[in-house]
Amino acid sequence: MSGFTFTKGEKHVLIKVTEPEPASTLLTNLLQEYTSSYTGTNVVLNLEEIQTLNPDQVEVIETFFKQVRGSEVSFVIAGLDEELGHLLSNIEQTPTVTEAQDLVFMEEVERELGAHLDFEDNENE
Repeated sequence: MSGFTFTKGEKHVLIKVTEPEPASTLLTNLLQEYTSSYTGTNVVLNLEEIQTLNPDQVEVIETFFKQVRGSEVSFVIAGLDEELGHLLSNIEQTPTVTEAQDLVFMEEVERELGAHLDFEDNENE
């Protein structure tokens, strides 16, 4: 058992951490799996099983977040207990996976509209 699962959706990859107390190495492996197979894909990180987070785990998740956002795609955490949510307050969070997927969809539409509007502005020059 790897401790996480990847499920590819239409506009994102859903990553579910399945261990209540994941080792930092598990989270690092998750990052490596994303990098090798899903780079440039929006991420919904389901942390509903997580019961504790130590500083090393927080650091790995923040590194993952920065790497994903560096590709100008969405990264949303779903299901993280409110008691732990403050540890990752700089990352967008939703109570459920469905809400996270909706947020990714909205951000994707915003990016597409922004690109479309930029294109129209260039045509008028």
